[in-house]
Amino acid sequence: MKKVTSLSNDQFKTLIADKRELKKFMKHPQNEKIEADWANISEKQLQDIPSGAVYLIKSALGEEKPQVLLVSTNEKGQKQAYKSEATVDFLRGHDVNPVLEKDRETQLKTSYITFLQAHEKEKPQDSDSMLARVNAENDYVMLKSSALKENSSPLTN
Repeated sequence: MKKVTSLSNDQFKTLIADKRELKKFMKHPQNEKIEADWANISEKQLQDIPSGAVYLIKSALGEEKPQVLLVSTNEKGQKQAYKSEATVDFLRGHDVNPVLEKDRETQLKTSYITFLQAHEKEKPQDSDSMLARVNAENDYVMLKSSALKENSSPLTN
């Protein structure tokens, strides 16, 4: 779980009360349904999560959308959590990688397999197949590069 941004109690109330506001906040297209609901988390688990923030809880892998957890404290002092889909744009807007560290290896393997498959299908006379291979190779190299930078950064938590 990685913190994305801070969240006030008023923002929390607004976002859970109005899906249109939640869509805007998560940068979700207005014409698409957003999956969001109260999170099924025990009080004990919730006690360990600081209130007043949005956390990335599910990586954006392949076609899967990232999921976030909004944590707030109500008027009675009890913590509450709301789970919602987010967008990669929302996460990147807060300088948060859309893939959790625990899922990085899976993402790299998938990207590498895609590159190998594109390489096998490549035909010198077919520019589309060559372009597909180059794009797959570029995607893999960019992912590997960002993973290496994250691991070598002295500021990683």
